[in-house]
Amino acid sequence: MKRKILATAILVLALLLGSIGHSNAISDVSVRVTLGQPEIVMDYSKDSCRRSQGLDLPDVQAHAVRSPLDQSIILISGNAPVNYTMVGTDFNSLKRNCTPALISGDSPHAYTFDNQEWLLSVYREGDKTEDFQTCATD
Repeated sequence: MKRKILATAILVLALLLGSIGHSNAISDVSVRVTLGQPEIVMDYSKDSCRRSQGLDLPDVQAHAVRSPLDQSIILISGNAPVNYTMVGTDFNSLKRNCTPALISGDSPHAYTFDNQEWLLSVYREGDKTEDFQTCATD
């Protein structure tokens, strides 16, 4: 416990010391963001894989990666207990793939650590595509 408190204190001190003398640097930066018209990526009434159960609702930020197999785009925006992807040659041709990319254990008991899982992000290393998951327990 003492190590955690000491590590936290050192981190806070380093952050404070690192910001001394740099307070004017941020005021010199100008950022401009231009947004286009909103675009529908997934129309639930047409694209949902689980219409009858209402569980195919994107629940996290969308992340895309190019498939090493055919250079198509794989878009992940998961939702527990079933996570689906969208696939297409480009962003304008994405279609819902109704084969689940991940199915959560969905146990109602927290002690199992087999509860709801979301695909949060994907990345590609060479010819291999990997993913990061998160799990929630009650």
